[in-house]
Amino acid sequence: MFLLSRIKRRRPSSKVQLPYDIIVHIIQYVEERKDILSLCIVSKSFYVEAERVLYSSVDLSNNHLLIKTWFSRISQDSRIASLVYSLSFGITYGDLPSSERPWFEIITRG
Repeated sequence: MFLLSRIKRRRPSSKVQLPYDIIVHIIQYVEERKDILSLCIVSKSFYVEAERVLYSSVDLSNNHLLIKTWFSRISQDSRIASLVYSLSFGITYGDLPSSERPWFEIITRG
């Protein structure tokens, strides 16, 4: 009992900084994209790695509005564009509403 009373009690720090390598390992084990998205708000360190993982592989399959929004966003933000390693989308020209066809032509031209 005497020893315990001599130990200074510290208040827990409100800021705990995990090493980057540990953050990377934590995020590697998260399978659901929604959970990785949630990690973006944990801290700035988590945000940087979670954002990299979220944008590394983008699937826009058969979502014409999302494809249009995605390409508009990427054309305005080269930093996010640089995070994309894999991009996949499947669109069928006949299924596009006529108002979306100009976007399809822009996409096909690159």
